[in-house]
Amino acid sequence: MKLQVSNTNVPVWRDITVKSDLPSKLKSLEEIAKNLWWVWNSEAKAVFHDLDVELWRATGENPVMLLQQLSSERLEEVIADKKMMERIEHVYSMFKEYMAKPMRDDLPSVAYFSMEYGLCNALKIYSVVGHLKNHRTARLLHNLLDGELVEVLGLIICNLLAIHAECLREVAVTIKEADSCHGHA
Repeated sequence: MKLQVSNTNVPVWRDITVKSDLPSKLKSLEEIAKNLWWVWNSEAKAVFHDLDVELWRATGENPVMLLQQLSSERLEEVIADKKMMERIEHVYSMFKEYMAKPMRDDLPSVAYFSMEYGLCNALKIYSVVGHLKNHRTARLLHNLLDGELVEVLGLIICNLLAIHAECLREVAVTIKEADSCHGHA
């Protein structure tokens, strides 16, 4: 006679992802971390670095991972550190000021970028080319990818191109002025 064996004692393994919730006083860091603005802002990078130097390196200088892996003890230390909180508030105010600036209308609204050049160490290189035609496309990406590090990618790329174009214009003007001062035409 055969007895049917119950499967109730067989473990069922599932992958779970645990996401820590930052204290409200540090929520601004999460907002900055999920925006590529920190990549070219040295003060923002320094804040993330100084939260935990070893963990910053261990996470590949990825602020999203850093914030997820900070211990609750370290988070409490940061909140209790008046100077660090002032730095965080200062960086966040710079971030908000930058994000509040309107897009420039005098530049084309098409950005061509190639990720094989990379933006920062935290973003893996996948050798793909994307076209962001306007802010609506960036919103679509945000919705499709649930906002992880692409929240304002279109705006950032367009702003980078605008900054680059402005720098080139300034260099050209400076060269032209220097040439005219030295008698070159």
